Amino acid sequence: MNANNTKSAPLGISRIASLFKDAVGAFTGKKNERLARENAELRKAIAKASLEWGTRDYANQKRNKELEELATTDHLTEMNNRRGMEEKAANIISKAKRASKAKRAGANVAMLAIDIDYFKAVNDTYGHAAGDVILKKLAEILKANTRDYDAAGRMGGEEFAILMNDNMTPDQAQAKAEKLRTKVEKETFTLPDGEKLRITISVGVVVDKVSPNQTSLETFSKLLKRADENLYNAKNNGRNRVVMTGKPTRHDRALGAGTAETPEI
Repeated sequence: MNANNTKSAPLGISRIASLFKDAVGAFTGKKNERLARENAELRKAIAKASLEWGTRDYANQKRNKELEELATTDHLTEMNNRRGMEEKAANIISKAKRASKAKRAGANVAMLAIDIDYFKAVNDTYGHAAGDVILKKLAEILKANTRDYDAAGRMGGEEFAILMNDNMTPDQAQAKAEKLRTKVEKETFTLPDGEKLRITISVGVVVDKVSPNQTSLETFSKLLKRADENLYNAKNNGRNRVVMTGKPTRHDRALGAGTAETPEI
């Protein structure tokens, strides 16, 4: 019989099923490979996007923090400005309120209002650049002598303030103010032209128990107002002294506090 006339034997059912299974398997395998590649690419894209968003979020957080610091920091002295002091005061006064509540007794906070004596004369005589040097050097002294959990800041012009917690007694607060006054009095300030200058400060002190009926900002404002009144009295009675609600310090008594004059702020 001629080989060309040979007919292929018909495929059996099992063979057809086997070929179909192989075809389906091949198709499915290729489909799975494609899906796997797509999934891998998708995972990479998600990871990249997450990294970019994370970096962007970190940058935004960093920028927000920088803006917050700018809003609460005095640019010349790098101390708290008034807003920064109010925010720090809120934490300090809230802590004092919690301590007061726990002990069922009032907790003291102390405020020091500090002003450079005859600062206007410094600016008029030596120039504002010299005045800036004085302000920055005084800020360094105050920061170096302020505890981490207290708050110190420049309230404006040549006036600074320090708010202290830790249930400080009036005698302790007065001693702290006197220590600062003495330290500044002994310090030599070098002006931009090399000239040496000595300055003094006046300090008003107030110590009071926190009131649960007042907000932290109300308490802060009240303390600062009373400390300012004592500061005015210190300037009105000779400057270079500490006054705490009319109570003269040992230094004041030695100087003979009581000579009234109109203070030159």
